[in-house]
Amino acid sequence: MSKPTPEPAAHSKAGPAVPTNFLRPIVQADLDSGKHSK
Repeated sequence: MSKPTPEPAAHSKAGPAVPTNFLRPIVQADLDSGKHSK
C-alpha cells in the first residue's frame, strides 16, 4: 500500500463514479415515490 501504484488511483476514480451514477436514478425514483420527505 506504501507503493504509489496506479491501482488505488484508478479504483478511487471509478469507485465513487459508479455508485453515484447508479444511485442517481434510485434516489430520483425514491424522491418521486415520496419515500424521502423533504
